[in-house]
Amino acid sequence: MNNYRHFIICALSTFLLFLSINLLKAQEHKMDRPSVHGMLLLGNSSLYGSHLPMFHSPHDYQVLLQLSISNKDKEAYIKDRFDHPNENVYTLEPEVFVLPEILENRKSFKGNIYRGHFERGGVEILKNVEVHIDKLLYFRKLNPLATKDKLPTYLLFGDQNEQFIAHSIKARPDFDELLSLQTRNTAVLDSLKKGKVVEIQLPELDLKKTYLKKQSGILLNGEKLNLYHSKQIYIEFDDLK
Repeated sequence: MNNYRHFIICALSTFLLFLSINLLKAQEHKMDRPSVHGMLLLGNSSLYGSHLPMFHSPHDYQVLLQLSISNKDKEAYIKDRFDHPNENVYTLEPEVFVLPEILENRKSFKGNIYRGHFERGGVEILKNVEVHIDKLLYFRKLNPLATKDKLPTYLLFGDQNEQFIAHSIKARPDFDELLSLQTRNTAVLDSLKKGKVVEIQLPELDLKKTYLKKQSGILLNGEKLNLYHSKQIYIEFDDLK
């Protein structure tokens, strides 16, 4: 009987501790004020949004989302990309909302799509688009005092047709960088098929030229990573000083 009582007390204590931690996290998120959380828009076969972060509230989150829009809006978006092949940057200007709500019950929002950066002279091509959050791929609150990795860490995401890589932002000062690329690594492609993000460290990253060299010698699960045809889409230093 004593052992049973001890078990019940321990289980209850663990549950209350778990509940308290989650309530504190929820309260922390509720302290964020509603804002416009601009995103870089990526992809053709599938759409992805990468939140444009800063090191101050309420923008201090690195977030990767898989998104969808109506067929009509997607056709217009793809056509605009096709008509402007030299434009790498497309951005999404969402309605005002609290970003951590996507961890709980927010599954959609309205927004405007721009060719170029929506705050830096971009051209609005679609207005008041209904954007659905199909999958939350990555969500992390930034800590300006965190310790940086010895080697740059990147987040590889996408699908079987298109792959992208985002610099993992750690401590101030840092930078936000996204590139498109291709990989033939079966472990990576299997993970992407399951909607996962693959974290990799890339020792041959050339920060002066800010592009990704062909990574022919890096192994992942015993198989060469082999990243090909990397193309920088976006690079930002000033917002993360």
